Amino acid sequence: MTLSHKIIAVAIAFFLLIGCTPQPQEKQPIITILRSAELTLEKPLPIPKEEPILTVTGKIQAVNQGDQLQFDRPTIEKLQLIQYEIFDLFERKNVTFEGVLLNDLMDLWQIKPDATSLEITALNDYTITVPIQTTREIPILFALKQNGVYLERNYRGPAMLIVPPFNEKPEIKIPRQDFWIWQIESVSVY
Repeated sequence: MTLSHKIIAVAIAFFLLIGCTPQPQEKQPIITILRSAELTLEKPLPIPKEEPILTVTGKIQAVNQGDQLQFDRPTIEKLQLIQYEIFDLFERKNVTFEGVLLNDLMDLWQIKPDATSLEITALNDYTITVPIQTTREIPILFALKQNGVYLERNYRGPAMLIVPPFNEKPEIKIPRQDFWIWQIESVSVY
């Protein structure tokens, strides 16, 4: 057998082995409530004491810094804390995320009735636009931790969206992976 035949045989064996190796299977996430909310609509939203990690502008009624709303991590964590054990679409493995439901966070913003969309922007200016109605129909996690460690700006932090499978909602036309935005810096409500 020549060297080129050996290389081809090894390549075929490698691809057959990879094809036979079980790939991680995506299952429904395990969702756990870690702690009840301490922050509610009845209390005024505090001005951040630490560095703000999220700025919200646009068609909102709640503000704490001029015409915008700023949140630091401790304030966000005063909402009901949730844990998702979920298959990470990008790392291709099961991961545990902790954070708050996006809907709970949006409730604090007191979105005006005529608002229709969220424009979510990352630190690198990557932006997605999501219909508010869609965010209300899916339990999207606004994640602050991955595997028990706070998300850092140099990877996925300070926050990212984690979206569970929504196969039962065929009316949602946005591919699920398009919702997974990380390094979230700001949200504009319009």
